[in-house]
Amino acid sequence: MKIYTFRIFRALLLVAFADPVDAAILKISPNSVTRQTASEVEGNYSTTHLYLNEVAAESIPITIFFDPQTTNIETCEVFTNLNRRERAQLDANGDGIEDGIKPVDGSAIVAGNDNHYFKAYPMSLASGGYQLTLNVTKTGAYRLSARYRFIGNPTWFYYTGSFGDLCFRAHAVVVSPKAAREIQLYEVNPLSVIATGTLPSQR
Repeated sequence: MKIYTFRIFRALLLVAFADPVDAAILKISPNSVTRQTASEVEGNYSTTHLYLNEVAAESIPITIFFDPQTTNIETCEVFTNLNRRERAQLDANGDGIEDGIKPVDGSAIVAGNDNHYFKAYPMSLASGGYQLTLNVTKTGAYRLSARYRFIGNPTWFYYTGSFGDLCFRAHAVVVSPKAAREIQLYEVNPLSVIATGTLPSQR
């Protein structure tokens, strides 16, 4: 009986002192300038796959909705490397490691700073949370998350995790060339092409 009582007490403590980011909600609505609650994607380790004609300067809107599930919020931001593939080889903090492998600590990047592989975009208040629409303009493989800060507290809280060691639970945005959907691939065995007979010596 004592064991069960302890387990119940421990569970109640975990609920009472749980990190608020564990309850946060991140939703992604691809191909839309508004939130599409019926078809939006949960942002926890999920993927949105888009097809884009970058040569024709196409763009695809993605609407991000974030509810930190807590109060006294000063600001919420989308944190992503979307459209920033050319910055993957930068070493902005001079640590000798390309930012595409180990990005600069997110807490050092303020909203609007365009000098890093990742960029922060302020979100606007919306019904039930915060919202922002970004336009995809470049093919590539990207990560997207959200973060927030409490009033009077400079610490950033990321969607269910920290950012510094890339352990935050991000949404993946994979943008492929539109032509990839219609491409036709053929496989040819070169050993058969140059063969003069069926023996190994004739291949």
